[in-house]
Amino acid sequence: MSPEHGARVHLAVETVNPINDVGRRARSTRFGGRRTNHPRPTTYVPPGEIGRVDPTGPLMLAIGALGVAGAGSAGLHVWSAGRLDPLTTTISDYASLPGGPARLGAVTLAVAVATSAVPVVLVRSELPDPAPVCVLLSAGCLGLVISTIFPTNAPESAASLSTVLHRWGVGVFFFGLPIAASAVARRIDRPAVLLRGLLGASVTAGAVFLISHLPRIAPGIPMAGVIAKLAPRGLSERVLLTVDLALLAATALAGARRDRRCA
Repeated sequence: MSPEHGARVHLAVETVNPINDVGRRARSTRFGGRRTNHPRPTTYVPPGEIGRVDPTGPLMLAIGALGVAGAGSAGLHVWSAGRLDPLTTTISDYASLPGGPARLGAVTLAVAVATSAVPVVLVRSELPDPAPVCVLLSAGCLGLVISTIFPTNAPESAASLSTVLHRWGVGVFFFGLPIAASAVARRIDRPAVLLRGLLGASVTAGAVFLISHLPRIAPGIPMAGVIAKLAPRGLSERVLLTVDLALLAATALAGARRDRRCA
């Protein structure tokens, strides 16, 4: 065998020698080289989680906005002390005070922000058939915005078109929220006791609030005086608002629980 042929054979053996190949890769890694023939480690994602979007962001937005609304409502009562009777005047009557429209509008818009964030929570957490709930909550959010744009009339003054629009806007929110919460409760397995309790409290408080208007609408009916004393209009509305803010938070928290979806 000629020397040239032997050199070619030796070169071929060295080229395919796995030991030499491993050694070259080890030296390349040792001195800062990159190994491109091995896949990079990846984080395991369960098949059921692929494509899902985390609802934590809108959930925190809803809870935070409700906190702002609650603090703002308490501030309104302190600010108006001695000028409006919270038992007989409604929350909307704060707009009749100097500086009241801006303060009341800020509180109302905070509730509207929370109401608009809850449908996003429900969609991102994959609540079954969320469309009806989203429509109800979106309508309530729009009603709150309308009530901010169109204030009510001053106490003991004639109602105007703005007053009618204001009342209808607020009514859509108060009427639609318990229906939306009930729909969420039906779409999850084992709804929280808190959600069911607040749902019943909201329906009861709403009925009492409607009844509290009877002495004002029809003062000649029997027991009008008793109703006015037992269920004053301002107190009934404030109880209803407090319960509904808690119900809105409970609805968002319950809807975000993916482990309680109905099959």
